[in-house]
Amino acid sequence: MKAVTPPPRVRCGAAGGVYKSLTPKRRPPAPRHEGGPVEIAHALLKLIAVVVATASKELSRGGGRARSGNSDPPALVFGDDITGLAVLRALGRRGVEVYGAGTQRKSVVHSRWYRPLPGEGIDETSDGERLAAYLRTLPFPKAVLFPCSDRWALAVASLPEDVADTYASTIAPLDVLRVLIDKGLFARAVAEHDVPAPRAVRVADAGDLDAVEDARKLLKRVVEMLTRLIQSMARRRAASDSGPGPGPRPGTGGV
Repeated sequence: MKAVTPPPRVRCGAAGGVYKSLTPKRRPPAPRHEGGPVEIAHALLKLIAVVVATASKELSRGGGRARSGNSDPPALVFGDDITGLAVLRALGRRGVEVYGAGTQRKSVVHSRWYRPLPGEGIDETSDGERLAAYLRTLPFPKAVLFPCSDRWALAVASLPEDVADTYASTIAPLDVLRVLIDKGLFARAVAEHDVPAPRAVRVADAGDLDAVEDARKLLKRVVEMLTRLIQSMARRRAASDSGPGPGPRPGTGGV
């Protein structure tokens, strides 16, 4: 084992015979000041946390109600599917005063941004006159409409001019929407304008399917998948009716 050499010592004083180590002494910890960088950083973090918490409370108060000083027109979202829910969330997170319109509310009602429109609701429709009569009963001087289904889009696009001036929207004209929504009109339009698109076949009876080789193959695959699905469901039903199911597979831990 290698010997450790002690630190050098030097005689201090002419007659005292006192030895003092030249090893540097440890510095005492620096006194903490209230204005140090660490304390300032902690104070800033606490301030940021308070600001974020306050802003979150303001945004979530009243189910997504916009700030009282917001002069922007509210948004009316028509549609209950995932599209309507996504639009509701996107607008609410931006601080927009947003309402869920229509009587179908299975999905959007669970969003914290959801607010129902005052008065009675309206069922999904493609009738512009019916939608206009409903909008005239609402207490908004201005609003923006967001149709989130084909039928709602057709209704909004066919609103009378006086109602459309009050309730703005950003959708295509009615004749364009009809071409995009109707599959037969769409197939005819892409053929007339030479736009690349999947081959479309008008089917009036089973004989039309027999004339298309691809359709026969597709129909056969669909029947096979449905058959396997029905058989699998039948086996599960039989297993559940016969008593407790089998135990966990080895290595699964019962999860």
